[in-house]
Amino acid sequence: MGFSKSHTARKLQINFRTVARYWDMKPTDYAAAFKDIHRNMKNSIASHYETDILAWLEKYPDLSNAQIYDWLYEKYGERPVAAERTMRRYRINQIIGWHHEEPQVLCHGDFHWDNLLLRENGEIVICDWQGVNAGGASGDISFFISRLGADGTEIAPEKLVEIYVQERALLTGETLSEDILLGHMQAANSITTFQFWHEYLHGSACGRVRGIYEKMGK
Repeated sequence: MGFSKSHTARKLQINFRTVARYWDMKPTDYAAAFKDIHRNMKNSIASHYETDILAWLEKYPDLSNAQIYDWLYEKYGERPVAAERTMRRYRINQIIGWHHEEPQVLCHGDFHWDNLLLRENGEIVICDWQGVNAGGASGDISFFISRLGADGTEIAPEKLVEIYVQERALLTGETLSEDILLGHMQAANSITTFQFWHEYLHGSACGRVRGIYEKMGK
């Protein structure tokens, strides 16, 4: 059992054609698509109310698209002339654009438990570097956690991020926001789900697939 475009569309409550359009995209393609859509939406309903929408999402991150639509009606006294999916599309592209601005670092590209080796002296060696790239740290971290979860091992993202931020500060002197890094991890997890999990989970147990779906929908 694996992901399909139709199942993903139903889970995220977005149009099937939207899922199909983003299904095989690379992160750079997402960024380019976001810029094009953002230009086309400058005169759209979502862009017109951008200040309100962003302020509400900053204060209430779990605000649904239907609630945004209703709040715009309450504030301006008329129904915005746009479908609710326009709001949803706007939020998706805001997330993609924001995530693309994450500071770039050296990334492994396939960072999971099986690529960690333990030497006799206790040192940990990271192998399998053919996917090395420059990207956000959230990509490696979220993928590591997702692979552990898919293999039946759960780890609290907050704890791993806390350790990462502490160790990075010791190495570079740079202080990162744990909340912002966790936000980028959530965005990276959704993008990774679209790109890879539908293939990786073919033949997996129903419970494992459901767990990945639930994380994607948060």
